[in-house]
Amino acid sequence: MINLIKNECIKVGYFKLFIMPIILIIAIYIMHFIDININSKLIDFIPYIGVLVVTIFGGIVSNEYQSGTIRFYITKPINRSKILISKLLTMIFYTLLLLIVVLTTCILITKNVNITLIKEFFFYSIPLIFINVLTLYISTNIKSSSLSTTILIIFLFTSNLITELFLLLKLKIVIYTPLPYIDFNIYINKEVITAFNNLYNTNLNLNSGVIIILVYSVITLLLTLILFNKKDIKS
Repeated sequence: MINLIKNECIKVGYFKLFIMPIILIIAIYIMHFIDININSKLIDFIPYIGVLVVTIFGGIVSNEYQSGTIRFYITKPINRSKILISKLLTMIFYTLLLLIVVLTTCILITKNVNITLIKEFFFYSIPLIFINVLTLYISTNIKSSSLSTTILIIFLFTSNLITELFLLLKLKIVIYTPLPYIDFNIYINKEVITAFNNLYNTNLNLNSGVIIILVYSVITLLLTLILFNKKDIKS
């Protein structure tokens, strides 16, 4: 499994993997330089981390189809599920790395270790689990890396808009999907969420969000594994 993860890093490119943490560090230092309270903006970095992960790994499987390297796997005695799990672990480890880079940089700059803030930071990062799994699912089932990446980015930026559209159409089933919970940051302002719930007669809350995100992550992963194992990959 470790060798498979190393291979994934090589295929993505170490330059691409290392440049993103550097960009985040520079962004944080610029914010500090122009006198922005970094601690108050810490959680705001989470959605951007999701976009970075999707940008880098949007073609993690579809690139294999385009280059033909996917055929290499079926000539080796490697379980297909193990291949996908190694790709998912690569994404999760990298996502965790970006989170730690952001958090560590903020702590080093402010010289302030706020345990409550750290707990909140990782709690509001829970939707990134689903984003990782969804990236794997889309990339596995769409052979164009550019198309899969585009779909994922559009999904991230329009999830809240789609949620409101469904609620306007009285389709409250949307609250049982991950759409309202892709970005936990909107739940920070309790007054806004209360007004939103009153307006649409719903009960969106973080407790339900955590459960829905985790359940859909498991379902999506299982579906990805099933579809990939059944996929006809011609040698």
